[in-house]
Amino acid sequence: MDIKELIYITTIAKEKNLSRAGKVLGVSQPTLSAFLSGLEDRLETDLFYREKKELIPSPAGKIYLEAAEKIIALKEHTYLSIHRLSTTESKILRIAASPLRGSSMFGTVYTAFSKRFPDIRLELKEAYMSSILNLVADGSVDFGLGAFADSESDRFDYITTSLEEIVIAAPAYYRELLNVPEELPITNADPRSVLNSLPSVPISCFKDSAFVRLSKGNAIRIVSDGILASQGINPLNAYESGNNLIIENMVRQGVGVGFLPATRIGTGQKNIAFFRTDPKYYVNLGIILKKGTEVSEAIRYFAFLAYQADRKTRIYHAPTGSEPMSSIIKEFSE
Repeated sequence: MDIKELIYITTIAKEKNLSRAGKVLGVSQPTLSAFLSGLEDRLETDLFYREKKELIPSPAGKIYLEAAEKIIALKEHTYLSIHRLSTTESKILRIAASPLRGSSMFGTVYTAFSKRFPDIRLELKEAYMSSILNLVADGSVDFGLGAFADSESDRFDYITTSLEEIVIAAPAYYRELLNVPEELPITNADPRSVLNSLPSVPISCFKDSAFVRLSKGNAIRIVSDGILASQGINPLNAYESGNNLIIENMVRQGVGVGFLPATRIGTGQKNIAFFRTDPKYYVNLGIILKKGTEVSEAIRYFAFLAYQADRKTRIYHAPTGSEPMSSIIKEFSE
């Protein structure tokens, strides 16, 4: 397998169209079409099906693509390792991130970041949000990945890559209590469709409920404190934790209701009823820096990669017009 051919075939699969793939690769559509036809002739099988002007990988195509992606990744890893051996000194970018979203984001952007900055080694420290803020504040890490309630602070600077809606999770019997219909499973639904299908209810519906709360200092806790105060609700806090999964499980056991990020919703959760708030509330997601930190090109590029990764998670909202993210997008999109 020739690396150039592998790049061609993976780009075709990603773009699902020869014309778009040709523009990405800088080759003409006829050239790419001839390449694909020749490859399929050599393999004596179709790698793609043609459906509604889109190219969909065939079973054989999926096998070929899986192998192609592994070979490309191995080549990039090999070149990067060799380059690092020849480099006398590597810089380290220290990052604090939550075990869930933050660590997942770290893995998603690692390869692309290392290709652009092979001399910078990324070092991850997993922590919950209160600890992330402390690590950033005392300079133990260069920045944190997480959620924050506001983009203004005396202690920190922020780069907002996305906004995430806050939802209410309640024991399943709340559907009947609030007279809302049973949620119907949505076939092949993406997260945004599931979110849009949830009933919206006023916060006042939960004024007599016990709450399971995220710990003080957590972004959702800060926002939800404001939500409850605005409605004159002094909640009975039945339990507190810094872990979303624990809050979710406590709700499932009927201990109380809780505020959670929209990424926790899902189909088929029979013991939990999710509700959208009316009006809707959001937390910011992105990069947290110690106040006055110089935002290097490496940090800006990491933010750009995080922004791109978030766009693939349709449940997140883009921070339209937000600075410095707007300038960063312009810098690395050109």
